[in-house]
Amino acid sequence: MRVVCIGGGYVGAVTAAALASIGHRTTVIDVDPVKVRMLNSGRSPIFEPGLDELLGRLAGRTLFASDGYEAVAEADVVFICVGTPSRPDGTADLGYVKRKKTWNRLVSEPCTSTVWARGQSGNT
Repeated sequence: MRVVCIGGGYVGAVTAAALASIGHRTTVIDVDPVKVRMLNSGRSPIFEPGLDELLGRLAGRTLFASDGYEAVAEADVVFICVGTPSRPDGTADLGYVKRKKTWNRLVSEPCTSTVWARGQSGNT
């Protein structure tokens, strides 16, 4: 399966490594060129025990990173792994998720449902 993880932080890097480790061709997309270079060289941009070793085995084989969105067009599944910080009232700020209007076209067309955090809606 061809997988894309948009976001190379804690969720994206770990998810991508896990899926690549079981043989899925996985691409991490991140706007931070430092994270992209680190992932492509087999180094983790975050601290997670054992992740550097795993990425070192996967980089260039089943795990790739890019700052462009070309891989989305060929993906079987896309995970949006960007931050959802808490607002002062405790609800999730979905601003980063909603930032890219093209994600709706690229990602949600094949979806049959959307899961939101409790108390959230697509209009928030």
